[in-house]
Amino acid sequence: MSARGERRDPARGRRPAVPATAGLPSVGGAGTRGGRVRPRPDRTAVRRSLWRGGRRVTVPCGPAVRFPVEGPGRGLAAAPAAPRRVAGRPAFPVLPAQPARQPVETAVAAAQLVFGDVLATHPGLRVLLVHCGGAVPTVAGRWQRGVDTARPDVAPLAEGPLAALRRVFVDCLAHDPALVDQAVAVFGEDRMVLGSDWPFAMGTDDPRGQVSHRGEEFVRQVASVNAASALASHNGRPDALNGYRQ
Repeated sequence: MSARGERRDPARGRRPAVPATAGLPSVGGAGTRGGRVRPRPDRTAVRRSLWRGGRRVTVPCGPAVRFPVEGPGRGLAAAPAAPRRVAGRPAFPVLPAQPARQPVETAVAAAQLVFGDVLATHPGLRVLLVHCGGAVPTVAGRWQRGVDTARPDVAPLAEGPLAALRRVFVDCLAHDPALVDQAVAVFGEDRMVLGSDWPFAMGTDDPRGQVSHRGEEFVRQVASVNAASALASHNGRPDALNGYRQ
């Protein structure tokens, strides 16, 4: 305990990092061991309860994901909560959160769901990835290739990455028409919904403009049909919000 009564990590002499989602149900439920993402058995009951209850889950991003950095004698390791300083300056660059870290954090969370076989094991669980899936659309082919070539650190999966990602919803907030098109190719035309990132400065007040290059019919599908499907009741009826109109 500190003088102010705050909990501190005795090994490091500072407060332990608390994930932004602390206290909320966890659906990723995966850890790493030897570079391999594995589901934790104690999280299975949580995911099953979300699935049976028809819960919708948005995969956010935050300080729970640490980025690997190189250090003397330790190879790749989790970055500390606060950057180590040498001569008063950070020993490694601190990446900006919204432009750089968050898209990768989203991809890491999605990888835990895919390589942990969560999406195939609980097909009724509806997951929405923010920021147009982050880095997922650009690495999905690599994930599949890892499975196809039976990489030693990839466990056998009930469903391949490309098939599993077709179960996931994704918003349209890529700020790049080409990346929107890539996300549609990976997740499917029926899995994209509008996203604004409001009220953050990097968001947009015209989310329809993110997909307008694909035509008015696609804009309508994303804004209403896909949204109704993503928000439908657990029985999966896409008309659960039939009265909703933009």
